Amino acid sequence: MRRMLRTGSYICIVLLSSSSVIWVIDWLGRWDWLESFMSAHPEVALLFRSPLPYLLFLIVGLASIGAQKLIKEPHIVARYTNLRATPDLHSATMGMVFETDQKKPGWDLHRFDWDWFVEIQMVNDSETRATLDHLKIELISGPIWRRKHFEFKQLEDLDSFEIDTALNGEGRGHSRRIFGERHLPIPDLMKLIKGIPLEQEIGHRGWIHLKVFQVNQREMNNSKIKISIWIVDANQRKHALNFKKKEEKTWDNNFYIGKKSRYAKS
Repeated sequence: MRRMLRTGSYICIVLLSSSSVIWVIDWLGRWDWLESFMSAHPEVALLFRSPLPYLLFLIVGLASIGAQKLIKEPHIVARYTNLRATPDLHSATMGMVFETDQKKPGWDLHRFDWDWFVEIQMVNDSETRATLDHLKIELISGPIWRRKHFEFKQLEDLDSFEIDTALNGEGRGHSRRIFGERHLPIPDLMKLIKGIPLEQEIGHRGWIHLKVFQVNQREMNNSKIKISIWIVDANQRKHALNFKKKEEKTWDNNFYIGKKSRYAKS
């Protein structure tokens, strides 16, 4: 609602600061029916060519701006800050693993499951407190006329995984110097903020885990899968996450997410 009022006020201000309305009316006056109507009703033509329309736009614009302050709706700003996608080798056969390792023809068409780890940063940019209820997530690819939806499941098992700062995003070692502990826990976004009122300008950052089913390597390499996430608050209002393609270049790739070593031994 606030966004609609904000858009309406911007339109009114633009129209107020230009002569576009009068230009449109004069252009429409070329139509025979409108021209005859104006001729038959000179008071209407005088009204449209008077300062009254500008005054009306000013009143509506100011009223929209004032209404935004009266409507107490939360405004949650959220964005992606990192993403890791690793294959679940338990869903692949030995033949698929060997063909992938040797890059045999068709190796990138084998379908198996993937573990997606998505890092999200969010803040409540309004005076109204909001409570996170759940996340709405979509994984899609292709244009609108032949869009494909991928099957996935959101898991809450991040305590079984850890961040390895000695490895890069592909699980290989890097030469970057490590400060502090090598293995770090993964902050679970849902456990951090679910059911907790979000205060104004207090940021939150955490990860979610998705198990994505039956995706081939070619789809992953070509980046054809688009992930869309909405934060749904307790009143079932949806707040979309912002994503810009160029932001991927600033993501930290000097760590790997995998199963906890002590968890695997148990």
